[in-house]
Amino acid sequence: MATCNPGKQDFFDTMIPLVRPMATRLTVDEDFLLAIVAFEDSWGQDAHNKKLHNIFGLTKAGGNNLAFSSYQACVDYWERNYGAKVKGIQDLEKFIAAMKEIGYNSVNPSYYSTFRDVYRSVRAYKSACKVK
Repeated sequence: MATCNPGKQDFFDTMIPLVRPMATRLTVDEDFLLAIVAFEDSWGQDAHNKKLHNIFGLTKAGGNNLAFSSYQACVDYWERNYGAKVKGIQDLEKFIAAMKEIGYNSVNPSYYSTFRDVYRSVRAYKSACKVK
């Protein structure tokens, strides 16, 4: 059973205000987006991504990481470039299929099996931290 800790609470306090409005606009489960961030940004602890304001771990075709002026700029970029492909998806396996079709993180063959685990962790920690 997951227990809430300050690191996870900080993650949700920081990321939900960024991700929830986009999830609402796209009518997708916000936990899918939070799972991408948790995975790519090590639950908000990746120093490199913090410096780049790149919470989604976005790269130039699998190469250098993209840099943004703010976390919001990163969220806006993600929504512009990937949002239409996942719009309306509420099912985890359909979300994963859409991400595969996009080619999201196609260089890591275990990305999606790990993503499923991170998604389950996001849900467990949200519950443990009593995130509304």
